Amino acid sequence: MSDLEGQFFVTFLCGAAQLVGGVYLGLGIKQLLARQPHAFAGIGLGMFWGGVPTLMSALFLFNSNRGLFALGVALWLGVALLRVIVPDGLIASIGSGTIVAVVIGLAVTPVGVLVLIESIRRNQEVLFGILFGGCWSFVGFGFLSAGLGALLRGKPLHLRPDGRGGNTLVSTDELDAEDSAPKPKRKKKVKNQG
Repeated sequence: MSDLEGQFFVTFLCGAAQLVGGVYLGLGIKQLLARQPHAFAGIGLGMFWGGVPTLMSALFLFNSNRGLFALGVALWLGVALLRVIVPDGLIASIGSGTIVAVVIGLAVTPVGVLVLIESIRRNQEVLFGILFGGCWSFVGFGFLSAGLGALLRGKPLHLRPDGRGGNTLVSTDELDAEDSAPKPKRKKKVKNQG
């Protein structure tokens, strides 16, 4: 890998994390301005997800390519600013799951494609490169197509907590079906009077 290719690779990997950090940082600042609890958790996550990659890119890029370093910092802080000023109603109308799907797709698909191209170009460990890069490309394209499809259909995707500490992408139709499904009635516990 040439020096310039290595610089772009570091910029891309750090930029993906800086993007996530910008979202968390902006959300934390927005919560802090609204005096909501747990605002500092978002700010802390944003500083971690954006700050650590910024330090890493500074080690690799600051002396050799300050433009790429500045691009990563601008991405981190720009996304944070956008998250603060974009109304929550707009995000709700697009769907947080739609945004997450598109961002993951845009971040993961190029990584897979770069691995594929680099492994074929170098002609070393081609099978591993095709398998690894192909898997990343396939997963990234799946997320990207799900998010763009939801935008084109006008049916946003949403994030639903899965009960294990993670989230699941669900469509508006699935949420509507869950809301209209009859809920099982809970039996009241009767205390023994005797």
